[in-house]
Amino acid sequence: MSALNAGELSFLRDMIRDTTAVVLGEDKDYLIENRLAEVVRDEGLPSVRALVSELRIHKTEKLVQRVVDAITTHETYFYRDPRVWATLKSHVLPELISRLQPVRRLSIWSAACSSGQEPYSLSMMLRTGFPELKFWQVEHLATDIAAATLARATQGQYTQLEVNRGLPARHLVEFFQKNGQGWQLSSDIRQMIQFREMNLAGDWSFVPELDLVLLRNVLIYFDPAVKGGILTRLHTRMRRGGILMLGSTESAQGLEDFFEPIRREQSLFYQVKK
Repeated sequence: MSALNAGELSFLRDMIRDTTAVVLGEDKDYLIENRLAEVVRDEGLPSVRALVSELRIHKTEKLVQRVVDAITTHETYFYRDPRVWATLKSHVLPELISRLQPVRRLSIWSAACSSGQEPYSLSMMLRTGFPELKFWQVEHLATDIAAATLARATQGQYTQLEVNRGLPARHLVEFFQKNGQGWQLSSDIRQMIQFREMNLAGDWSFVPELDLVLLRNVLIYFDPAVKGGILTRLHTRMRRGGILMLGSTESAQGLEDFFEPIRREQSLFYQVKK
């Protein structure tokens, strides 16, 4: 696969930014080329340079989506960052459940969910740690911009390597069945989540009122103006007292009128003020 020149890489970065609002710096050039290898192979093209030429000449919606899917797929695994999950289990969820007990309704959004490990981790935690929620109205939306990755999430099938990364053995035994060389998540857990394709810089009309939002490790890919716009729109979708959890390197700085930072143990999260 031939290396791309500066103009070709700039073209791809601009296309990703215009399509998704995701900003990739020049330090991500290696990632762009590496992740396009599969697209080149699937499209039967001789090189990544030929792929760029095809995009410049034809730029079909299908091909653009394939490139977007490849480049914007982020690393994920079950119970990523154990400190966050410990805080969810010991503080965030108990406090939400106590406050929402009169209405017995909980609405969750896992944004930029990639191949599904995050929302499924949360669903398994809810099922094993908070059995009272079985009698609540629990709505769990999970979204991602990458259609192919989202399709994988919906299927709930994972490789041996994927279940080895972060998944407790007791959850593997309780919620998965061996399926060939991989593992199939139970339909009981899969049915707890509604997966939907979504560009965070696009349409939000279907996003419900929310009590808990996991928007982790995605804002770092947006420029400050887009990031601020996303958090402002999110605030309008969250109920008073709702909880927002970001990635460890992300913050809601500058939006203190909307979100109050709260630290529990070693984790920082935000509570809606309105």
